Amino acid sequence: MIKEEGNVAAIFVEPVVGTNGIIVPPKEYFSRLRDIADRNGVLLVVDEVMSGWWRTGEWFAINHWGVEPDILTTAKGCTGAYTPLGVTATRSEMKEYFEERFLSHGHTYAMHPLALSALPVAVEEYKKLVATGLVKKVSEHLRMRLHELMARHECIGDVRGIGHFWAIEIVKNRKTKKPFNTKQDKASLKPLMTGRISKEALKKGLYIVSWYNHFIVAPPLIITEKEVDEGIEVLDEVLKIADEKVEG
Repeated sequence: MIKEEGNVAAIFVEPVVGTNGIIVPPKEYFSRLRDIADRNGVLLVVDEVMSGWWRTGEWFAINHWGVEPDILTTAKGCTGAYTPLGVTATRSEMKEYFEERFLSHGHTYAMHPLALSALPVAVEEYKKLVATGLVKKVSEHLRMRLHELMARHECIGDVRGIGHFWAIEIVKNRKTKKPFNTKQDKASLKPLMTGRISKEALKKGLYIVSWYNHFIVAPPLIITEKEVDEGIEVLDEVLKIADEKVEG
């Protein structure tokens, strides 16, 4: 597309795709993408709104691939969600370019002191939490427990993720990966299997984000192994709803 169109300014990408199912790229993906961007003179922009701030086990998910983007955008976790704030970070040469040139861009609440005050405090809290070793320890425990869950439930077609950022894909047929529902079903407000499961989970005290064919498992970084186990116990029970409807 870059070669044929000739007017591509940048490549935008989530290092770990969030809403569409927590998709973790292979290890060579971003080095190749960086090379493509450099060879064609376009910018590499990473969206770390969902995957940043230790959600994947690093400050930012792109760090797992050892690649430096030209622009990084982030929000949400940058203040621990205490205040709404979005951040755009760039390479130093891009910053210096606009030191001498006017950038006609702004928002009503840009540089709001209340929102900004939460950022450095959140950074320090992240440092303290990560230094305890809790985040790394629990992320491995979460990975293990989710794969154990898949081994027990035929309705789970895939478990994928990294750190504290996972997806449980629900299928009607594990061999063919046939889903119970489609994106069109969700758009037309048809009852969803994931909706049934999440509703029952909530009755048992577990809130889990559901999409038309998967659940997002993204617990807070302060969660303990015991609390992970409590959540897994609920999922173990409510996933039987889908197990009863699988094919084959």
